[in-house]
Amino acid sequence: MLKKRKVPLRKCTGCQEMKNKKELIRVVRDDEGRFSLDLKGKAPGRGAYICPSEECLKKAEKSKGLERSFKSPVPPEVYEQLRKELENYEKNNLFMLSLSMKAGKLVTGEQSVEIAVKKGSVYLMIVPADASENTKNKFTNKGKYYNIPVLIFGSREELSHAVGKFNRTVFAVTDEGLARRIYEDLSPNQQTE
Repeated sequence: MLKKRKVPLRKCTGCQEMKNKKELIRVVRDDEGRFSLDLKGKAPGRGAYICPSEECLKKAEKSKGLERSFKSPVPPEVYEQLRKELENYEKNNLFMLSLSMKAGKLVTGEQSVEIAVKKGSVYLMIVPADASENTKNKFTNKGKYYNIPVLIFGSREELSHAVGKFNRTVFAVTDEGLARRIYEDLSPNQQTE
């Protein structure tokens, strides 16, 4: 019998909440004092964790959370650089979702996704981070049961806007190649089940 691995938890320097390490993005300071986002979580240097959202970056800046973590001052231009990197990260992932929709390989909405999952045509499910806990649990459990990876990412509004739909709570990629690409881009930083 396989032993269930312990999920490492880290504290966001913005909202101060303990979260699964995969849900957070690592900010790293290298030996030369340069700061950057470590999207894969493997860069050398001292690290601090932050939620992948603009609001947590603002909170970290206001509360000087990164300064405490790095035990040194962080110049304002570093926060601006981190903002740009975070924006590019989000745009790239939303672009891949949009591309899936244009290719006809994305199913949206709870009922449509449930039907596609039961048919066996889903390779990846994405649930917005601001979806209700019931929705997250429901699709996380479905993912476990049907052996489909589930990512918790973005907000309902931005994901729905990226695919040209209104107020969708769950998204499913039905192409294996696109699903793999999205999963590889997102999974180091997002909650996966």
